[in-house]
Formats: sequence, structure tokens, C-alpha cells
Amino acid sequence: LEVASIAPRRACARSLLSETIAFGMWARSWKWGVPCAIALSVVLGPTLAKHDPSCAATRSGTDTAGLDSALFQVRALASKIEVVGEGLDVDPESSSAIQSGDSIYLKSHVGHFVTVMADGRVHAEWNHRGEWEKILIERADGAPGAIPPGTAVFLTSWNLKRITVEGTAVHAKWDHRGEWQKLTIERTGGEGPVLEGDEVFFKGWTGNYIDVNGPFPAGGIQARWSDQGSWQGLTIEHASATGVEPSAEQSTEPPAVLPGP
Repeated sequence: LEVASIAPRRACARSLLSETIAFGMWARSWKWGVPCAIALSVVLGPTLAKHDPSCAATRSGTDTAGLDSALFQVRALASKIEVVGEGLDVDPESSSAIQSGDSIYLKSHVGHFVTVMADGRVHAEWNHRGEWEKILIERADGAPGAIPPGTAVFLTSWNLKRITVEGTAVHAKWDHRGEWQKLTIERTGGEGPVLEGDEVFFKGWTGNYIDVNGPFPAGGIQARWSDQGSWQGLTIEHASATGVEPSAEQSTEPPAVLPGP
């Protein structure tokens, strides 16, 4: 959310703004909570000002414009709050932002989730949200925090193997951190980091995106085309606060018998 304060009387505006932001964060809904808070601030502004020492000048009459001059322009954005003109950039690390190290689910266009079998086969044949569907996403550069589109990532499954693109095949048989395991996460449109509920695309080293067959037959996963179509789109969801922890002994070298590109 971007809030632009164009009030020349900043003391009172700052007090009212803090009430507005607090209400919006309590509501936990940027779409409805904050716009409602803005509307309430207009109605309740004079009452708040009477009890706010920072607005003493207004009450004394030395600043007749007071809260009447506090105008707020609201523009909906997904990831942060900015107060323009105050030099304040508030990023509350929204729980909807996908962070490196998060455990996620990936839902295909047929409503089924990416699943890793014990033998390393990767498919999307089931609509379960179980342990076999949990995937740990981490930035390939090792940086912490949110994941912007265009970032190379690794996807680690429950069995501590990483999703790998081998030609057009996709599997999770190896624990390597090589080029075959690097996937570039992309999103069509929008600014800011990847958020829960976004439709994302994973591009392999071949330039092709991971795709899911469907609807008939549904669930086969490969990396065959360079298109960003419905078969390539995956909806990203948070799975839990704790993800799969990769082992420190895992190899970082490409397979000896099948070297990376």
C-alpha cells in the first residue's frame, strides 16, 4: 500500500497516519482493511486530534488548517507501505511474501500439487497437501529474504533431493546444487517479490519451463517448451513455517556420469 501524505501540518497528520496504519495491519487485509481505516480516519479524525498532544497547536487555534489540510492519497500495492514526503519506507515483511527457506506447495492448472515420490519421480497427479508435496524454496545465491521474479532458486523435496531438469525430463533424484538444479522463478506482470497466491513459472537451464500435462492425461511433469502458458503456470502457496532442512553433507558437484550443461 502506498500512502502519500501531502499535509503541510505533519505533526497531526503523522498521528492520524499511525492510527490508520495500525488499523490496517490489525485487519490483516490490505485490500479492505486499510481503505476502511482511511475512511474511518476521516470520520474520527477530529476526535483523535482532541486527545493527541501533537495537535495542541490545532486546538489552540494557532494552526487553523489542522487536520482539514491532511489529505491522503491511497494506491493499492501488494507488498509494502510507503509514506511519500516523510522519508519513511515501511516493509512489514508481510506473511504473504515468499521467503528463501520457506516450505511451499505448487498447485498446477488442473488443481493438483507437484509431488515428489520416494524414487525421485515428480508428478502432479494428486490434490493432496502432504509431506510429499512440501518443497523448500531457496535462493541459489544464498541470500536471505524475499524472492523477486527473475531469481535463480533451488527446490528441495522432502527426501532432500532437488528438482532437476535433465533435457526435457524433470525429477528429484539428486542432491546436487548444479546448473541442472537451478530454476529461474518468473511471474507475468506486477512489481515486488513473489507473493503467496501468485502464478509463477520455473525456467530450467535449457530455456524451457516446467510444465504439467492436463487435463487428459493429468499430472505428468516435464520441461518441453519455452512458453508461459497455462500448463507452465504454478500457483505458489505457503506450506508451513518450517521447511525441509538440507543436509550439510549434500554434494554441490554435478553428477559424475551425467555432467551438467
